Amino acid sequence: MTKNNDFFIPRLIEAPDRADQIVTRSALASSKPPEPLISNALDQGTVAVLYGPWGVGKTFVAIDLAACVATGRPWQGRKTKQAKVLYVAAEGAQGFDKRLAAWEQAWSYPISDDQFHVYPLPVNLMDYAEVDDLINRIHGEYEFVIVDTLARCIVGADENSARDMGIAVNSLDRIRRATGTVLAVHHTGKDGHTLRGSSALEGAADTIYATSKDGAGFLLDRKKRKEGPLVDRHHLQLSQVADSCIVEVRRPDAGPSQSEEARRLAEVEGITFDAARKRLQRAQKVSPPVGTAL
Repeated sequence: MTKNNDFFIPRLIEAPDRADQIVTRSALASSKPPEPLISNALDQGTVAVLYGPWGVGKTFVAIDLAACVATGRPWQGRKTKQAKVLYVAAEGAQGFDKRLAAWEQAWSYPISDDQFHVYPLPVNLMDYAEVDDLINRIHGEYEFVIVDTLARCIVGADENSARDMGIAVNSLDRIRRATGTVLAVHHTGKDGHTLRGSSALEGAADTIYATSKDGAGFLLDRKKRKEGPLVDRHHLQLSQVADSCIVEVRRPDAGPSQSEEARRLAEVEGITFDAARKRLQRAQKVSPPVGTAL
């Protein structure tokens, strides 16, 4: 804190280091675009936002993204850079293990202790010292940090205030600089469609995705991308696996998902979910083309 006219003003915004930050025109031309963390979805060294109404899959999508990065599994068929992940579960870790276990069981990708860590407490993004303490602990350790939810990490702040949200954005950016990519999970406003609170968050984010209800499933749409194509829509659904759910592609009128079929087969045959899934996959490989089966 600094003293000014007998009042103490908290240090809210970090003063940038301006040394060697001025560049020439030719230096700009030779600068490289950010490398992808997930091809055509998330870039390294950026701040992203994932938002949606309550109960419309946003946390399951965030866990899916995090698990894919931690294991190197492709996300939605897209190449993923394997990297160490920190998941700030600000609403607590209750049920988190079941969600991760369901993901591991469904995709047969174990999540290593070396690649995935959970912090089951909120981080006060409005408190410079608390963010500073977090950065000192995680600097250089992680390449992907998820903050879920943003609201639980800005308790007491006015979400409609550009000043307050500007402080939160600055904290997210500080974490980004100390790690790699930061994804903040947030809610929709009263209309159920737009990002809740001040437009400062929307303006500062490099990438924004939103979930929305769509029949029996939900849509994941990219709403903003600073660099590259904007349109990116995914038709998704939550499918039950063990004691939780996973995110899967939803194909309209295509019948039950493979996970649903595997779960039913496991119940009927008395075998594990993984064994049932592998049996279905083998059956698909040996099935003749439709034209030759008639």
